[in-house]
Amino acid sequence: ALEGAPGKVVRGKTKISRFMAAELKGVDFKIEPEGRQEQLILMGRKTKWTWFVTPLRPGPNKPLILELYAQLREGETILPPVSIRTFQARINVDVRWWDWLLIQARAVEPIYGILAALAGIGSFLMFVMRRAARRRRPS
Repeated sequence: ALEGAPGKVVRGKTKISRFMAAELKGVDFKIEPEGRQEQLILMGRKTKWTWFVTPLRPGPNKPLILELYAQLREGETILPPVSIRTFQARINVDVRWWDWLLIQARAVEPIYGILAALAGIGSFLMFVMRRAARRRRPS
């Protein structure tokens, strides 16, 4: 599930193997970690993959593609074919302008925020000092 995200949760079924891999892709997103993420599947336990997804540009219906793969192995050796895709889903994401701008603002390093604040304070102080100097000059 996409924790905290608005929208409808869709459930599906897939065939599984002892080792599974999941991959989340989307050209309009920075996705971490990249590539297939493999996990050992233990019967009777939930399996969860986690990605951090950052939109690169705003707009409607930005697709994310989720794929699950059964990894075929014999012992520690991966057999050909290395994996078989058992599930694929397209997730359309609406990235609103305001949300995108907030994400971009959060991505700015804190030092740049501090420097920008200091520059703003410096500009204000220069303005006040110039204005005070003009008032002191005789007309």
